[in-house]
Amino acid sequence: MAVQNLVALIMLVITCASVYYAQWDAKRGNVPTIRTFPAMDALEEAIGLCAEKGVPAWFPLGAAPIDDPQGTPGHIVTMSIMGHTVKYAADMGVKILSGTTRTPLIPMVDDVLTEAYRAHGAPELHQLEDIRYFPSQMAYIAGNDTVHKYDKPGCQIMLGVWWAETPAFCEIAKRAGAFIIGGTDYIENVPYLVAFADYSLIFEEIY
Repeated sequence: MAVQNLVALIMLVITCASVYYAQWDAKRGNVPTIRTFPAMDALEEAIGLCAEKGVPAWFPLGAAPIDDPQGTPGHIVTMSIMGHTVKYAADMGVKILSGTTRTPLIPMVDDVLTEAYRAHGAPELHQLEDIRYFPSQMAYIAGNDTVHKYDKPGCQIMLGVWWAETPAFCEIAKRAGAFIIGGTDYIENVPYLVAFADYSLIFEEIY
């Protein structure tokens, strides 16, 4: 027990010393460089492509439930990035369409889009009808095909927890010629997004 306490104390001292040194070094002007992710930088490119074509952007959510241990953080980060994406969409006059198989997510997504568009001076670009509900995973796949056929979005942004619908969503978007940005921490579907997406985030990069 004494050895464990000693190890914990040593780790605490090292951690505190590291934090103190980083703060001291930053005050001297040596601010560390934070690496950016090409997939995040590509959000502006994706929305710009939609603006050039005069079509909406398609930002569906994965089929995981909001109360799932893995789904909860995945959906939270997805909506956070969605709010960030609206900055570009509002500036370029692009409407963002979204979809889900989980009814509790609809008011959450609606609130994110409503507030983000309002904050950037374009509240008219979002209506509740822009969030599509699909009652099952298979209906979601069919609905994705319908969205690409009739709404013709210029890009498809797939972030968060994506399950078995992943390869079908990717193939449909690719056949439609949509620009794809993907990212998931669900290990089974990372290869699909890496293979199909123009830009991808891998595992914890989405956070």
